[in-house]
Formats: sequence, C-alpha cells, structure tokens
Amino acid sequence: MTKEELATFFMDGMRAKHAKDYSKAAKIFTEYLSMVNDPDDISTAYGQRGDVFMESGQHEMAIADMKKAADLGADVYEDILKEVYGINYKPQKP
Repeated sequence: MTKEELATFFMDGMRAKHAKDYSKAAKIFTEYLSMVNDPDDISTAYGQRGDVFMESGQHEMAIADMKKAADLGADVYEDILKEVYGINYKPQKP
C-alpha cells in the first residue's frame, strides 16, 4: 500500500470509531498495525485501538494497547492510564 492508501485506511478506522462501530474500528487498527513500520504510526494505531477497547468496555485490552503506545512515545497514554485506570505507568521506551 502507498502512504496515501495507508492514511485512507487509518481514517476508515477513525470514522468507524467515531460512529461507535468499535468492532470494525478495532479490526481496521489491528490490520493497520500489520502494515506499518514507522514507530509513530505504530504508537498512534495502538493508542487509537486502545481508545476503541476502552470505549467498548474491553479494559484489559485497552490498558495493554495504551501501555504499548506509551512505550513507543505517545506520552498522552501515560496520563490516560493514570486518570482513567489509576495506573501510574512508566514507559519501557526502546
């Protein structure tokens, strides 16, 4: 896929998330993760999938993805883990 096609695919996931079609959004973000190599793209996808899991009540999966996003440098997820789940997480940055 080209970068433009990947961006469009990612936005499909965002549209599904905003439409509260969490199953579809999680599937898209999971597939997107298998197609990208850039750490920023990976952290963003883990973060968005974590948000989807949180919104759909799948909290253990949300926490795991948010930790992965934080490990890859998406610092906002440290705050979300603390504020939403009471977890004071220190990222294991590569």
